[in-house]
Amino acid sequence: MPTNWNDDLENRFNRTRPREISTPKMTNERFLILGRRGDGAILRLQEVFFPLGSVEVIVDEPGDGGIWYSDEEVAGFGGLMGDSSPLPPLTAWSRALYHLSKTLAENESVWLVEDDVAGNQSYFRALVTETAASDPDLAAFEIRSKEEDQSWYHWKDGDFGFEQPWRAFAPLCRMSRHLIQAILEYRRKNHKFVFHEVLFASLVIQHGMRWLDWDRETGFQRLLGAYRYRPVVDTVQQGINHPVKDAVIHAEICALGAAPSPLNS
Repeated sequence: MPTNWNDDLENRFNRTRPREISTPKMTNERFLILGRRGDGAILRLQEVFFPLGSVEVIVDEPGDGGIWYSDEEVAGFGGLMGDSSPLPPLTAWSRALYHLSKTLAENESVWLVEDDVAGNQSYFRALVTETAASDPDLAAFEIRSKEEDQSWYHWKDGDFGFEQPWRAFAPLCRMSRHLIQAILEYRRKNHKFVFHEVLFASLVIQHGMRWLDWDRETGFQRLLGAYRYRPVVDTVQQGINHPVKDAVIHAEICALGAAPSPLNS
């Protein structure tokens, strides 16, 4: 059984947040924040996303820091970090997909958010609202085919079993129920996953689903600060940023009072 600290989030939020944050939630948007443990970065992201929809925390370590499943429970849900990754075969990504296999609801879209993503509520509200209006099956950064992006480092590991392999940079992504069901069906048939950055995008193409690349759409670029794989973000910047490893910088970015320019301004 999972351990869970999310049940009292609404009470804690209402006690600690200022009154002006009272915008109604987007009822079909669900957020899973992924991390090793329930630390300060996860707490900040909970508060950022709480007014936007249902928020849950999925962690790698048992304790009082979020929803956790044992390695025995999530056996068969490995491989999402790729075979060449130095990370363990079972991570918060595995636990998140296992959790969704038990709890996925009708008509909901799920955001997966790694805990080194940082941004304030205004920027995330704009991203969530504008993405939900398009309602793609997958929304992420740098959605590319192997043909157009042959230099991507992980292609050295092969095509991951897809005739038309695609990839997406996905420390932050939104997936439809339809795509999540396809991901879980892939695991049922293959008894494991492959690298999630290939799996999600390739299944979208294979099944003829709709996708939205935030990096290619001019309207979304105004919402990005420093968003990349490396180097680490080491200064406070407006917008949505990744990877933010420093706790102080992460806190300051999430607390910024700035708001994005209106769409099409």
